[in-house]
Amino acid sequence: MIRIATIKDYPGIRNVWKNCFTTDTEYLDLFFNHCNSKVSIVYEIDGKIVSSLHTLPISYISSSHNAGYKTCFPGLYLYGVGTLPEYRGNGYSSSLLSHLENKSQRLGWDFIITHPAEPTLIDFYKKNGYCLSLFEKEKLPFCEKKSNILDYSGIDLFRIRKKLLRSNYFEWSHIMLSYIIQEANLNPEEPTAHISEIKKYPHALINPLSGFFSIDQDKAIFSFTME
Repeated sequence: MIRIATIKDYPGIRNVWKNCFTTDTEYLDLFFNHCNSKVSIVYEIDGKIVSSLHTLPISYISSSHNAGYKTCFPGLYLYGVGTLPEYRGNGYSSSLLSHLENKSQRLGWDFIITHPAEPTLIDFYKKNGYCLSLFEKEKLPFCEKKSNILDYSGIDLFRIRKKLLRSNYFEWSHIMLSYIIQEANLNPEEPTAHISEIKKYPHALINPLSGFFSIDQDKAIFSFTME
């Protein structure tokens, strides 16, 4: 059964995370207790959560205009797709992604974006509709590096990004930026790989849900992936 998770499901979802991603209790506590903008979806079998994913609100600010205003496309950031090892190979994660896509289209979201945790996942996401690729940019404003935002508030960072980036970027809310800053302080950013290595693989993949959604893939900036 696929359903929206409640707080009572957190122990089961944490078990999925511990088997798929991390056993870092401090990070798990931060995500489950302080990332309040998330919506989680679970695959449950006989009362046991065997697979899960999470979504966070994000928007794409386009360079095009509508009635004098920059076009804003509301979307979702997909994070933490995982299935318990003993239940893999049954299509549970793909079923969750299909459920998410259908529900998101009905609710009017324009896109879903995700950051593949490793290159081996790229084909999996592409098979599930994530057909647009974004590559990491070589030069970005200072406010787009996690190592430079540690002392900001979410509201201040939101305002700075809006002023400096202006358009062709993915906009996190000030609430999400506050969480991202907390995460950046917990897990300091490691030195970035050489750009020639980075550009071998997409930094993000997008599933366009609306015929109205358009994006400049060469110019679009997507920063602050969850780690």
